[in-house]
Amino acid sequence: GGFAMAISPVLSGGLIEAFDWRAVFLINIPIVAVSAFMTLRFLEESVDPDAARRLDPAGIALLTLGLLMLMLGLIQADSWGWSSSLTLGLLIGSAIPLVGFVLVESRVRNPLIELGIFLRNPPFLGANALALAAYFAVYVFLFITALYLQNIHGDSALGAGLRLLPFAVVFAALASASDSEYRDAPPMPCTTRLRINITSLTARAQSSDPSPKTTRPRMNTRRRPNRSPARATVITVTAMARK
Repeated sequence: GGFAMAISPVLSGGLIEAFDWRAVFLINIPIVAVSAFMTLRFLEESVDPDAARRLDPAGIALLTLGLLMLMLGLIQADSWGWSSSLTLGLLIGSAIPLVGFVLVESRVRNPLIELGIFLRNPPFLGANALALAAYFAVYVFLFITALYLQNIHGDSALGAGLRLLPFAVVFAALASASDSEYRDAPPMPCTTRLRINITSLTARAQSSDPSPKTTRPRMNTRRRPNRSPARATVITVTAMARK
């Protein structure tokens, strides 16, 4: 995951510069072909005799339709307008198949996603919710920053990918280091770790925010050096890591 995050901005930017934006999707064809060949060649077949062998066509159809409507509405909202009837219809209408998916999955014998696992195991639900929120924030940051660098800063697709590379590399390195630390740490409930992280961040924010009653603001007349976004990203992430 960390390696993919580090290499994807540069790889996708290079493909767009060399070919077209469609190459970002077409490159999946040889990757899937090589993965299928290696799977058939080197992996042995394993079968669980107790596992269900039936598909969930209703769940697949409802989930696909709901996500398709939601993503189409979000992608085309800028062109159609957020207040247009077509955009609102897709965004609001996507809730119907998604709610239907939840209802179907709770009733079928062999569901596509066993929702009862999340309800019966709160730590599992909390861990997945935290991971979803964290990766959602990271990928939204990468997406918005890439658009800013290209549309506002004037960088090319490859240039934007290279500017995002320091953040992705440092993030992947810190993720690997934190994984080893958590692996050696004693067992702790997910909610307890969340409380510790929130308390730590709150304490840091309060300690770094001086009170206006005791500290008078100073006017800084010195001009800050002009730093590139890549250098600024490395300095910011390194400072956060040291804390």
